[in-house]
Amino acid sequence: MFRASVIAFAPLLCAAHYGVISPPMWTDPTAQYVHNNDWRVQGCGDTPKVPGVHEPPGCQVQWYTNGTFIPEDQEPTIPAGSILRTYGARDTGCPYGRNGGQIPKEQNCREHPWAAPGAAPIYSSCGHDGGNPEGCPNGYPGKDGCAPGGYGHGPDARTWYQSRPRFVTEWQAGSEVLITWGIAANHGGGYSFRLCPKPKNLTDLTEECFQNGSLEFVGNISTAIYDFDKLNERTEFPAYGISLPTGHWRQNPMPACGGFTGGSILGICQKPYQFPPRVNRTNQSMAGFAGLPNPYSLFRDTLAKWAVEDKVKVPLDLAPGDYIFSYRMDCEQTPQVWNMCGDIKVTSPVFV
Repeated sequence: MFRASVIAFAPLLCAAHYGVISPPMWTDPTAQYVHNNDWRVQGCGDTPKVPGVHEPPGCQVQWYTNGTFIPEDQEPTIPAGSILRTYGARDTGCPYGRNGGQIPKEQNCREHPWAAPGAAPIYSSCGHDGGNPEGCPNGYPGKDGCAPGGYGHGPDARTWYQSRPRFVTEWQAGSEVLITWGIAANHGGGYSFRLCPKPKNLTDLTEECFQNGSLEFVGNISTAIYDFDKLNERTEFPAYGISLPTGHWRQNPMPACGGFTGGSILGICQKPYQFPPRVNRTNQSMAGFAGLPNPYSLFRDTLAKWAVEDKVKVPLDLAPGDYIFSYRMDCEQTPQVWNMCGDIKVTSPVFV
């Protein structure tokens, strides 16, 4: 289908990590991490240990497709210069081109998934643990050899969670519901929330079904949440999005650090950011690279306490029944797409 590249250009660049906090995903079967600063550790150690890999497997922020690019004949649907772009706006270029090495500055990340949201092929709409189910490079039988943050031959979430306990969230048709998400490693891009009727076998879930069930955002405002555990400080800010045949999409509003590394090397956060932060606190802007301790840094980045809340509309004509929710985060700095799934029960609308 596509080539999952060995990324050797900048070995200290970690894989991106994104995750939905609420509604609970399959990695949170008891909903214990909803509105919890430690949400990033849910599921850690849940899948078999990967020899030689320092990361615990199965963590909520490790289900993705690595080394994926938009089709070569695909024109960007988010062109360079658009307010929706999150990387390369400062003429820094992007690492990880289709054929290896850094993408030239003038191309501004045009090969990466966020240049054409939904167009880059993925292995699973619910993610693959470690991002490289065919090994690094494809066909390599070992689990090692992948970029930091990724590993080979992890399970497909659709298979792994088929018979495992899963939390079920109830939504009413025609209602407006809140979705909360956050970042563990920021590579820009943007995201879409989708629903697909639950099949008897989860392996029958398809990207086509999810894209057809993309949920529409309500309004043009998102809410930044700072520090669930103590302050639970909430700040509204403008949200930017686009509707395409592949679904309804919204830009990741958390700018990464400046430069093509985005702050992933040695924890050095170059300023200015990729774009101006949408929310600012004293020494705590909603911006940066890591939401977890950076293994190459002595400090924990400020994104550790930030989350974003969006409101979406459950279609009024959606038939009551069981559905699977999928989020898709298309990266811009790196050739990666993040996914994870959760169970939703849609109930009949209540007319007053």
